[in-house]
This record gives sequence, structure tokens and C-alpha cells, in this order.
Amino acid sequence: MVQRYRFEPLFLLEGARRVRDAVRMPVGYLGGVLSLEHADSLIAEGFAFVQLGRATIRDPDFVNNLASGKVSVSDCDHCNRCVAAMSADGVECVSP
Repeated sequence: MVQRYRFEPLFLLEGARRVRDAVRMPVGYLGGVLSLEHADSLIAEGFAFVQLGRATIRDPDFVNNLASGKVSVSDCDHCNRCVAAMSADGVECVSP
């Protein structure tokens, strides 16, 4: 029932850059952020903030774990089953 899509980290980056460069207001980035390295590079190139989605569904303490050095990258497998489960069970990671 849940389709599989090839996952690409930072999959909306090119479009987000075009938007950021076309407007005169702060723009945040979302789409495939998996690590502190990703977040730091996005802030360094001018995004006002970084939104995390599935990484924080997989691990609600993901940001704190990045900051403490406990992890360096999300272990989300990008299966999208969390999306399928949202309407029935709420937002939670269903991967083992």
C-alpha cells in the first residue's frame, strides 16, 4: 500500500535555493535533512532555519542527540510507513 521512492538527502535543495534567492524574507529549508552536517551547511548558505521531519519521528530526541554527539546522522530508513500510519495511529516510527 505504501509506495517506495528512491530517497535522496536534501531532496528539495535546488528548488529551495531558487525560492531563497527570489524573495526578500527569511526562508527555512525542509526536505531530507539527516545530520548536523546537513543543517550546518544549510545555515551557512543562508537558510534562516532547518526543519526536521522523519528524523525526529524516528527519534524524538534527535536534535539533543546530535548536539551531544551521541549520533551524527539519523537512522531513519525512509520507508514512509510512518506517513501511512499517521491517520490510524498518529505520528510514530513503525520501523524496527
